[in-house]
Amino acid sequence: MDEWLILDENDWVEEQQQPETETTPETETTPSNSSREEILPSSKIDRERLIQLFLVLNTHSSAPFDNKFSLRETIQEITDLVSSSTSDLLDLFCSSTELWSPMFHKLHRLLSKRQVHNAQAEEALFSVVKLLSLSSNNDTIIRQTFFESGDAAKVLLETLRHFGKKMSSTKQQLVGEVFQLLSSNQEYMQKMAQQVSSSGGKKSINMVGMIETVTKRCTDEDVVQHGRALLASCDGWSFFRSSSRRDVMKENYAN
Repeated sequence: MDEWLILDENDWVEEQQQPETETTPETETTPSNSSREEILPSSKIDRERLIQLFLVLNTHSSAPFDNKFSLRETIQEITDLVSSSTSDLLDLFCSSTELWSPMFHKLHRLLSKRQVHNAQAEEALFSVVKLLSLSSNNDTIIRQTFFESGDAAKVLLETLRHFGKKMSSTKQQLVGEVFQLLSSNQEYMQKMAQQVSSSGGKKSINMVGMIETVTKRCTDEDVVQHGRALLASCDGWSFFRSSSRRDVMKENYAN
């Protein structure tokens, strides 16, 4: 006959408490270790991806609108990574100027000489504005040289004006970003206005009329408000009149 094993009250207490003392420390430490393992690699992956995107821009800087390359998607991914992450990726963006600046200068040159039109002009302006907006958080040489070049507002506003009278929602969003960019760099605009006023009679164009024209073509109320706010602060802002068409053609042929 099988013998019954008799357990007293103390035996039950030991059986119930032992698993708790063994499993509790393990349960507490496991989540913190796993979360630490998830956070560190993702940050490293983001940095590596950002550098990879810079290299892609560098590779395609001679042909920004190649059919095998999407400039807008690349710029948007860079913007998303830098804007939604910690400050170390912004520092990486600003310290990697030599990688992405060739593309920026190429797009600036194309817009300045009006060598791109329609969809390509919108894509080029989108990219220039995004890169400048990221640079605005730090004093990068790109931001300084662009706004001190003398044609900063001309490039931005004339491109917007050539979008036409009927603007899509994406174009209007870009208009709003340009207005905000100009508003956040008023010290450069005022400096440029002083240079124009002391230029000894060189022809210039007042920016008020340009901003008014672009603003009237927008139906997005937020964009309109940005335009009105910019108008209220840009009294006296001007940029030099561009060269004659013949001079521009000569310059393009020489390059």
